Amino acid sequence: MEGLRRTVRRLRFFYKPDCRELYREHLADYARTLLFPFVGGGRAVFKDGTEVRIPRPYIDMLATCCRLRAIGARPVWRQGEMEVEFKGYRFFGPPDTKLMPLSLRGFLVEDIWRTGGDAISGKTVMDVGGHIGVFAVACAKQGALVHVFEPFPVFQEYIRKNAEANGVRDRVVVHGVGLSDRERLIDETAALAEIASSSHGGGGWEEKGLAISFVHAVDYLQRQSIGEVHFLKMNCEGCEYALLGDERFLDLVRPERIALEYHRGGEPIDAALRRMGYEVDWEDGSPERQARKKGWIFARR
Repeated sequence: MEGLRRTVRRLRFFYKPDCRELYREHLADYARTLLFPFVGGGRAVFKDGTEVRIPRPYIDMLATCCRLRAIGARPVWRQGEMEVEFKGYRFFGPPDTKLMPLSLRGFLVEDIWRTGGDAISGKTVMDVGGHIGVFAVACAKQGALVHVFEPFPVFQEYIRKNAEANGVRDRVVVHGVGLSDRERLIDETAALAEIASSSHGGGGWEEKGLAISFVHAVDYLQRQSIGEVHFLKMNCEGCEYALLGDERFLDLVRPERIALEYHRGGEPIDAALRRMGYEVDWEDGSPERQARKKGWIFARR
């Protein structure tokens, strides 16, 4: 029954209007593309003549392929995972991760985390919510030492694999925990899915009997002898509120620059950062932007 539900979800995603628009824009035969889930052996041909083969269990990844091709990257599926080469980098991820184009574009094209104007070579970076390590690897390639925090074992392994594949294993330190204001163990499927949604890939938590660990951030960092950092990036599906609500956290790491994606409104984050003496810059300073549930905030001392 679960397998049937998963197939239905994939078909619904495949035929979403925004996905169909991507197929029309990028693929050579739009009419045939609409039959892709049922015929064609997972073979997609793009307007530039390139070809990608997608394993049948991952038919809903065709839109992700289009987004990758739009930035000049090309995915390959082999041995149960996805591999992408882009701008001299080589990244591996779960076969169903839909975040790959967003991560590559955001970190290596548009610099949505605003590290490009900042010299991080020789500096320490903290990445809270590392996923498969695209941001961590990109910073390490620029010469930074990166402490990356990721509680999901499948993503921890990809961080290590991607650091190794890009020659920066010695500058990426993987911490297999989530940071919070208290110690806790999460093993409920719904809670796990909220922390790592289906777009992250590698899911099926209900079948894996998974439990992930969150630690008291200040105690853990002190035990690991992690003190001041230059740049703090946070994208951890809600843990930003617990961390920044504890002033001891910022007192300990004292980042010069902070970039974070908030998930339940930005006003509490803004207030916490200003209390600690930071200048705060919203992604878009308009009242409409600040009223939204999700967005970006940047801060500097």
